[in-house]
Amino acid sequence: MPMAASATHERLTILAGDVAPEVRTAAAREIGFAQQIALSDILAKLITDHDVNVRNMAAMSLLSFSPKNEAIATIFRANLGNKEFEPIFLNALARENPEAYLQPLAQAVERKTNPSNWWGGQIPDFTAWEILFKYLQTQPVKRITSGKFDRYLNSMEKVGNYSSSEPRDIYAFYLQRGMTDRAKKFRLEADKAATYDLELFFKRVDENPSLYKREYR
Repeated sequence: MPMAASATHERLTILAGDVAPEVRTAAAREIGFAQQIALSDILAKLITDHDVNVRNMAAMSLLSFSPKNEAIATIFRANLGNKEFEPIFLNALARENPEAYLQPLAQAVERKTNPSNWWGGQIPDFTAWEILFKYLQTQPVKRITSGKFDRYLNSMEKVGNYSSSEPRDIYAFYLQRGMTDRAKKFRLEADKAATYDLELFFKRVDENPSLYKREYR
């Protein structure tokens, strides 16, 4: 490790162990802000800090790094069961490799899993749904209709009542793949569960299902 990098690591290690939580929070913020990925080991310790603000800042800084880096991915994997941040680390990993995390993604959607101490942003269980849905959209029709993905299609349908676009897009997803029986069943169940009239949106899909392909940021 170069001398300057070694000095930075030593300084932030000292700050991360300071008795004042404000100082530890600042150390966690600096690592993320400066993109000091070599100091991720410090963040791995700070996400278990006894102060909630320190833990949150450490998690935010970790999420600023790509899990394509194995050191970051290792920290995320080690904390998949951390209820305080579940499923945000899962989502970070699954964005890069959704196929490896289909089961936990499905569970997050079904159980409406969200962090016990969330700082804001898109609802994490909805993010998990978007990752799962996007993955299913990329699969060949033969694979989707083979039965192999039924478990994940069931989870996809449990998106919840965020807006009319989710049930609309699920319905279109089935019609686009010739899964008319499943589309009809989903439509009936979605109509019953909704607190507003979904038929307008479903009828629009009927006119031209190919128009409804969900776009992502």
